[in-house]
Amino acid sequence: MLIAGLTTTNAVSNVNTSYLGPFLTTQSNETETSVRQVVPVAGTVANLAVNLATAPGGNSWTFTIRKNGANTAVTCKIEGGGANTSCNDATHSVTFAVGDLIALQVTPASGPIGWGSARWAITLTQ
Repeated sequence: MLIAGLTTTNAVSNVNTSYLGPFLTTQSNETETSVRQVVPVAGTVANLAVNLATAPGGNSWTFTIRKNGANTAVTCKIEGGGANTSCNDATHSVTFAVGDLIALQVTPASGPIGWGSARWAITLTQ
């Protein structure tokens, strides 16, 4: 199963941590409980992939899958200028039970340039 989310607006902040939820097309939110969603089936989440419209301009964005309000090992980082607008984590995974909550944490470092739009996806394998 593919779980994904997107936003066509910049992050709500390029200084504070914010969150994106799966299945949502809204702006990131500084409150995780506003965007997290219930996982519909039990399984293993892996293969985080993130794509931004704009590179962070020499700074960085770090993306981390959250499970029930806590960070997991599933994470990737987009940093630098130029054409660096994507990252993925094909190494780490985390198990979810039916009813667990999931969100994507977005952590800026050194005031990165706004991303313009952000798309992210993970796989959930039963």
